[in-house]
Amino acid sequence: MSPRPRGRPASPTRRREMLDIAAAMFAREGYHGTSMRALAERAGVNPASLYHYFRSKEDVLLDVCLAGIRDSATRLEAMLATPASMDTRIRRFVGENIADLQDHAEYRHAYYEQREHLSTEQRDTIDQETRRVRRLLDRLFEEARGGGELHATLDARQASLATASIMQAITRYYINGPIRDFRHIATGMTETLIRGLRAEQSSPA
Repeated sequence: MSPRPRGRPASPTRRREMLDIAAAMFAREGYHGTSMRALAERAGVNPASLYHYFRSKEDVLLDVCLAGIRDSATRLEAMLATPASMDTRIRRFVGENIADLQDHAEYRHAYYEQREHLSTEQRDTIDQETRRVRRLLDRLFEEARGGGELHATLDARQASLATASIMQAITRYYINGPIRDFRHIATGMTETLIRGLRAEQSSPA
């Protein structure tokens, strides 16, 4: 990999702008159809300047794949810092991820369709970040179980895996298209998930 040149630190805002461009290129043109030179041209920078932000094309793809996972983790951490019911947290988590999906679908497309081009070490980095999200979901459901909100037959890990699976299915549906009635379908899937996770209510005597 090319060494990162020394000099003025890279701007985080400018770096994210370049990631937006790269994500769109990977989604539309594929990994092999995207080059660092083409990315530099689309971003309006000198090709040499691009290496102040990324060491290689693989590093660009890795950061594109990581962006959505890290954003999900950040949202979960913020959510867990505020008391709320399990139902409210699930709706908020899925809703915020759907909004992010609709605004940044190229990132998710690159994650699902292009990450095979990453090295084993880079895929391990993605797996580590994915496990971080799973641990936060586990914590959400551990709190729900402690509060009597989670169905008695489920543990926190089962609930977090079910939630992750539903989110993955919603994402796949969106990026594969067609997306007619997408919000309605995504909302229905979310409410079905909540009904399956929710503790049974005792019948009145």
